[in-house]
Amino acid sequence: MAALRSPLSPSGGPSLWAARKAAAMIPQPPKPCQPASPDFLSADSEFRAAWHSVYCPTMARKRTLAIGLTGGIGTGKSRVAELLQELGAAVEGSDQIVREIQAPGGAALAGIVATFGDEYLLPSGELDRARLGELVFRNPEAREKLGTLIHPLVYRELADRLESHRRKGEPVVVLDIPLLLEGPKDWWRSGALLPLDLIVLVYADEETQVERIMTRDQLSRGEALARIRAQLSIEEKRALADVVIDNSGSWESTAERLREQYAEWISDDEPSARPR
Repeated sequence: MAALRSPLSPSGGPSLWAARKAAAMIPQPPKPCQPASPDFLSADSEFRAAWHSVYCPTMARKRTLAIGLTGGIGTGKSRVAELLQELGAAVEGSDQIVREIQAPGGAALAGIVATFGDEYLLPSGELDRARLGELVFRNPEAREKLGTLIHPLVYRELADRLESHRRKGEPVVVLDIPLLLEGPKDWWRSGALLPLDLIVLVYADEETQVERIMTRDQLSRGEALARIRAQLSIEEKRALADVVIDNSGSWESTAERLREQYAEWISDDEPSARPR
């Protein structure tokens, strides 16, 4: 299985800091592959990875594979996520979490209204997502403010859900995050803090993106390009990914390669992060 990504361990794998933390918190070696303390299940994921590497290397090798799935507009990421779910992966999406926290009573709604005003509420008390979307699309400052409100809440919830799947023993968990690679410099509110093993990019060349967006959304070429270029370029994302799923061609071809890749991920052997 691929090495754990961690801000405390740039080279991958449980950091020395985490291993020392594990040793300090478990003074007596437990029975093989059994946690010694009830605090174990509530500890952070880096601590558990370090514990497994010290006391149960076999269990560590077979731990949950956490995948960050991302892409660009028009690349077909959502379809890839659907197939991964059909193949057996547990899939959690950041877009769904955004809708939940922006709903009435959600964790983000009050902050959004305080920042942007009551005019972004519908008579029903729900957020006018279309109007707010138009604002942040054309106003970088507004987009930055919204991201500051939303991203920490989303990533905290994703981390909690990933941990829940780990406890259930899910072999593969996919976190579907469109903007996973958008803010590497702003690590405190980006996916950089998620304990991911692999970053998987669904790729399509820019011309393919343009054609798909024009057909799907009935937009002009200029409008399609504006939406694509409002994001980090797909080529920049490609350079940051561990695995690239090229969806520029037919879906049948992409699906076949994805099934092969998934079979490798769930095998007993260490899966490679080879580009596709």
